[in-house]
Amino acid sequence: MYHYCLCLELERTHNGLWVDPDDQSTWLYHSWLLGESFSLGDDVHQETPVLAPTSPAERENVLKGEIKLLEDLLEEAPDSKCMFSEVSG
Repeated sequence: MYHYCLCLELERTHNGLWVDPDDQSTWLYHSWLLGESFSLGDDVHQETPVLAPTSPAERENVLKGEIKLLEDLLEEAPDSKCMFSEVSG
């Protein structure tokens, strides 16, 4: 259920990013979704984010999809300041 919600919200940001790759608010929300859902740490005391994928395979699929999106956007809008910030940051 939550993984579906994450994917739906990411899809909405994808639409916004394709319409206007320089819209900073869309990039901020996109970054928050990924930051909320993925953690590289193994802190057992940390609560699992609400929208986090439930398995490593789901996490990998979501991240691969986001990498593909960013590569495609970078190809289409190489001069986007927000895009450069997201990819490098």
